[in-house]
Amino acid sequence: ISEDHEKAKDLLLNLSDYYRSRLQLAKDFITLESEFENINAYMAIEQARFGDKIAVRYEIEGDTSFLIPPLILQPLVENAVKHGLQKSLHPGSVIISASIKDEEASICIADNGVGMDETVLATIYGESHGLDNVHQRLINLYGSEYGLKIESKVGEGTKVWLRIPCNTES
Repeated sequence: ISEDHEKAKDLLLNLSDYYRSRLQLAKDFITLESEFENINAYMAIEQARFGDKIAVRYEIEGDTSFLIPPLILQPLVENAVKHGLQKSLHPGSVIISASIKDEEASICIADNGVGMDETVLATIYGESHGLDNVHQRLINLYGSEYGLKIESKVGEGTKVWLRIPCNTES
């Protein structure tokens, strides 16, 4: 029973962190590191629901203290869990990779879930409000070369790429 109390306490702390991150929406920018903390809180909640069925891994190269718009990556991770991993019969992972160099970050959110066929992929921006929101926010802030790029294969998973200029001032 004490183990259940400990799990409940951890879940409440993660929920608190997650909702605190939502309040950061009032800010124009947060650090990439803060966005990763938001993702960790979200994934801890999902792992409490699904146990070992889902995992997250980070592959980060470079300094994460530059500023990005809040909730740019978390919706992509949420989509990977909801549409990629939850629908899979097998345990899966979300891999968040980032390479920061030459004043620009290249970030990829990948899952090894169910994937999408080309028909679904062609309509993804109109159907997925989260992806469309992130895509449009990136374009509006940084220009058309900074939107999302998506690749998916049925049975193999989905990868979503984005690039962000490494701004240090909001």
